[in-house]
Amino acid sequence: MWSKAAMPSLVAARSCGGEVARQVATQEWSCLRRNSKSFGRRRLVDLESLSPIRKYTPAASSPASASGLAGLPHFTLYTGTGCSLCDVVKDQLKRLSAQHPHVLRLYNIRDDGSVNVKYWRRLYQYDIPVLHLEGQEVARHSVSDEKLLEILTQAKAGRYSETQETFREERLRNSRDHSF
Repeated sequence: MWSKAAMPSLVAARSCGGEVARQVATQEWSCLRRNSKSFGRRRLVDLESLSPIRKYTPAASSPASASGLAGLPHFTLYTGTGCSLCDVVKDQLKRLSAQHPHVLRLYNIRDDGSVNVKYWRRLYQYDIPVLHLEGQEVARHSVSDEKLLEILTQAKAGRYSETQETFREERLRNSRDHSF
């Protein structure tokens, strides 16, 4: 039996009539559609075992593909404690999850117990929230609903490299606009 203490960084997911419901666990979690009798421990995937440094590519033997999450885009949102911009991006992703199913992993760069936290804190301490798609950065600070919808659409089509290139071009353009 899983205890709440053992739940950090577990993704609860199940298929319900073509729609995939998921909840990324932090300190507390609640299963979407609790009345389901098919929800069980076999659907819990430990994401701590997935190193945040390496690019995540689902393999046939990986826990994510075994639980039916292999076909979905995997996002990682790097957040911090008390980050209001992070809450906005989380809400945007939650709103869009019904039309565009995806897996979201929250990674708090202020949590000293997280894997590789020093690396990610040094990299993003002044830039959260940062959104990664399949291990590649696609958004920083804030993202509009239209841009997020475009990212999700490209992710669904499997065009991750185009999303990454677009993000790099926008950052380069913005850095030129704000240079002194």
